[in-house]
Amino acid sequence: MKDYAKLMKRASVSLGKGDLKRAEKDSRMLLKISPNDENALVLHGIVNLMQEKFSKAIKLFDQALEKNSKNPDALCNLGSAYNKEGKFEEAKKFLSLLLDGEPNHAEGLNNYGSALFGMGKEEENGENYFSEAVLFFKKAISANTEYAIAYKNLGNSYYELKKYEEASRQLRISLSLDPGNSVARTDLIRALLRGAQVKDAIACCSEKDSESAKKSVSKELESLITYDIKVMEFESAEHYLEIFKQHFPENPRLNYLHISLFTESLEKERYDDWFNRTDRPVLEPSSSSSYYMGKLYEYPITAQKIERLTSELRETRDVHPILDTGYRDYRSRETGSRFRLGIFSGDFFSHSVARFVDAIFEHLNREKFELKVYSFTPQDYKDKTTAELKKRADTWREVKDLSDDECAEQINRDNLDAILDLSGHSAPNRAEVLIRKPARNQISWIGFPATTGFKSIDYIIGDDITIQPMDEKFYTEKILRLPTTSLCYTPTERELGTSVGPFTKSDNFRFVSLNNLLKVNMDVLKAWASILERVPNSELSIKDKRMHSRSMQEKLFSWFESQGIRRDRITLLERMSDEEHLSFLGKSHLALDTFPYNGTTTSCEALFMGLPTLTLSLPGPMVSRQGELVNTTVGYTELITYTINEYIERAVELSSETERLAEMRHVARRNMTESPLCDGPKLCQNLEELLLSL
Repeated sequence: MKDYAKLMKRASVSLGKGDLKRAEKDSRMLLKISPNDENALVLHGIVNLMQEKFSKAIKLFDQALEKNSKNPDALCNLGSAYNKEGKFEEAKKFLSLLLDGEPNHAEGLNNYGSALFGMGKEEENGENYFSEAVLFFKKAISANTEYAIAYKNLGNSYYELKKYEEASRQLRISLSLDPGNSVARTDLIRALLRGAQVKDAIACCSEKDSESAKKSVSKELESLITYDIKVMEFESAEHYLEIFKQHFPENPRLNYLHISLFTESLEKERYDDWFNRTDRPVLEPSSSSSYYMGKLYEYPITAQKIERLTSELRETRDVHPILDTGYRDYRSRETGSRFRLGIFSGDFFSHSVARFVDAIFEHLNREKFELKVYSFTPQDYKDKTTAELKKRADTWREVKDLSDDECAEQINRDNLDAILDLSGHSAPNRAEVLIRKPARNQISWIGFPATTGFKSIDYIIGDDITIQPMDEKFYTEKILRLPTTSLCYTPTERELGTSVGPFTKSDNFRFVSLNNLLKVNMDVLKAWASILERVPNSELSIKDKRMHSRSMQEKLFSWFESQGIRRDRITLLERMSDEEHLSFLGKSHLALDTFPYNGTTTSCEALFMGLPTLTLSLPGPMVSRQGELVNTTVGYTELITYTINEYIERAVELSSETERLAEMRHVARRNMTESPLCDGPKLCQNLEELLLSL
């Protein structure tokens, strides 16, 4: 027993020092000696909790409670483990048992407050939970006045309640008790910035020199603005953007933040006003890419406009010196060796690009081709799709954290015969890597259906529909055309498992828009208003994540009312679950495409569920002909129009052709799956022949 007590003490000391390896070894030994000892079970559970092995920790705490249902350490840490798993009600249940017996248990009070805080974060309006959490964190501090974490949690609760001055005060106390806590320091800087205390935030930084501190604070302020834009708090975002401009007027990220705000809030006039200002910072590469993307949504797109935009793109990048010192010595492929094909993207997750590139991973002839993947997919976005694609690659390289030079070096060392860039100017992209020309043949495909404007991109892949002879003037790349189609759509498991319902007739004809609201310009809105005016017994549903914003909804309702369209004929829908979305498609009658930037994934997804899309095909880059490609490939040329007037007239006609639409719904999935649009093996065969001919 003496050795057992000594081992228990050593394990506890190791745990206190953060030596988890030693603590785990000793706690395992304790359980080997005494497998039913509640304290050993708790100790080993805490080790697993600190190692983020939450399920295992919960099991150990449960075993300890079987020995002693009132063990305070087991109850307290079990609550903490459930908090970590996001199971807040379970956490509260066990923490309540603890606090019933020990109402002044500081850690238990803190953990109970954390459960309430977590519940508040899950709610759209979690104010009541945050207010209740404040009470428990205060009780924890009363029980232990030097409890740094409780002060930190109290400060963050005040932050969520928008009481930024009080949040800053509590976080300062936390930091005074634990000066090395970098998370508390970041939280304090964030609270100070929300309170517009920029100078105090700079002074609070851990960086010793003022320039580094300013840089750190500007990044944190940028994160706050970006968050506000993401959650559609546009007024708040603009408020902090003004603060950013005041304190960091030369920071080039101002351009990106203005692009993000004015794009997401659909204030396109202000978007152009900002870029026409002479006092704004010089565009950085990512901002120029975003600006170019935004201009592709506007009608009309002319060759002169594309040339001007791509010229600006090149000016923002120090392109020519990079090319002059770029790679020139590309080793030739040995006779009989496999063609080394690279794929470069940040969209290897449940993203539309992954659905169109899936066929390559599945059907590429591996006897002739070696597939090397260069992924800069953000860590937070990686999912089941990422894992599945990774399994099917010959080589998978994570390059997100590599510099542009390091990434280009890696690609060049791999001696590729060609690399497919699936990003272009879409976010995220690594255009600066390919500007360095690390591969012999650099090809743009799928992710950005327009010219990149860079001479370092040798080719762009299209087909006879998306890049017609009259459209070649819109490209700096050489054109590579695949026969029939340059796209192959892979339905999701959810789509495959959902049957197409019958065409449901109703008193009102249901038009729907499924595309990103950024593609809905004023000319599109005017066309839709004309259709609704011409079809009195019709309604229009517009689905987009931005409909979370009440101000955005009011803006659209008011605009349609100004055109004589009652708001009860317009339905604005936020994000839906997959099941709700597919059900919604089944209840709609006709999807209306956007122009000049057509939908692609949305049109394919709708068609697979039996919902056809009326499209307007226009001269220009590929974005303007994607709808024509989808409809032509599956044999629905009657859904293709070539002028705005024709688009309006055809929508009106189709609203009375319900029998034809019912027939389309019945056969659409079969027509689609039997068409080249879903023929992965054939697309791969055509791509292989094209690549081998380079």
